[in-house]
Amino acid sequence: MRQRMTWLDYARVFAIISISSNHAITRAFYGYPTPYDAYLASPVVGCVFRAIIFIFSRIGVPFFLMITGALLLNKPISTGKDIALFYKHNLGRLIITCEIWLFISFWFISYFTEPEILHQSLFYIIMRCLGSLLFINQVAPASMWYIPMILCLYLLIPFVNIIVNKYSSNLMLISCGIVFLSAMLIPNINSICELVGSGINLDFGLSQGNLFSYYMLYILAGYCVSNNCFHKFSTLVLSILAFLTFALSCVYQGWEYTIPGADKTYYNFVPMALSSVFLFALFHRVADKLKERKAITYLSKISFGIYFVHIYIMMCMLLIHPLAFHPVLRFLLLEILSVGVSIAVISALSRIPILKKYVFMIKD
Repeated sequence: MRQRMTWLDYARVFAIISISSNHAITRAFYGYPTPYDAYLASPVVGCVFRAIIFIFSRIGVPFFLMITGALLLNKPISTGKDIALFYKHNLGRLIITCEIWLFISFWFISYFTEPEILHQSLFYIIMRCLGSLLFINQVAPASMWYIPMILCLYLLIPFVNIIVNKYSSNLMLISCGIVFLSAMLIPNINSICELVGSGINLDFGLSQGNLFSYYMLYILAGYCVSNNCFHKFSTLVLSILAFLTFALSCVYQGWEYTIPGADKTYYNFVPMALSSVFLFALFHRVADKLKERKAITYLSKISFGIYFVHIYIMMCMLLIHPLAFHPVLRFLLLEILSVGVSIAVISALSRIPILKKYVFMIKD
């Protein structure tokens, strides 16, 4: 049995709390057509709270990707047989779990939020379901965007693993630099220019679409952190960098809320990305010294299951009752109850071995 890495258990728990917070905070302000309308209806304190929670909630996906990098890019892969085994055991098992949840998603959404699908012919319903399972015209919650993204990354991970371990991670610098410029820095600059009305728009001809997704940068960052790339940075310096980049992200997000037509920051926002990496490095340094806790270990094991289950709990909560409370209270109710009920559901159903292995993907 593989020895557990305590710091990754703590990181997973942090990540799933962050991700569930994202789904809760967006639904806490669901009654407003745009972020700007929510800003106009909220006092300053509410706007600040929303910006801080939203940026915090954006860190979960980078954390999960960095955890993936820390585990899978350090996995011994050097031959074609190793790659085949990776696809069979790692990618294959992930596909099975994802397909199960895509099937569940189709019927849940069709019944509760898009009932017009079920009013069509049986042939149409079956074809829509099959299409959804094949990632065509999917009928699924917006949160399921993560699934096709991570499946595509898994296809590349063995080859990136061989490059960084058999040769050198420096060989990835040029391609990573192009992806960083194309998908992160230049789009950030263009967004800022648009918000201030400068009229400047930078068109970068080297597209990430011709290389790989910028989410791979997070996976590589996780590998680098797990191999002590920040060893020259003191804990104090890392803490300051994490705080400053997080604070800058919150200020920027709060500013965006005050501008009509502005959107929310995404995972390619550079300050937020840097904050995620610095914070992950702190987990590697600090949480690795913490004792293993049964509660943390258990939550870490079921974190992927919580990701799938909690969104349906939130949706059911809002279908049963609109929760017409103050947005902050609505956020707390959605977050605490959805995660809490998810844990209870997984705890009960995972007693069935086949559900434990394939539906919740719980590993001992």
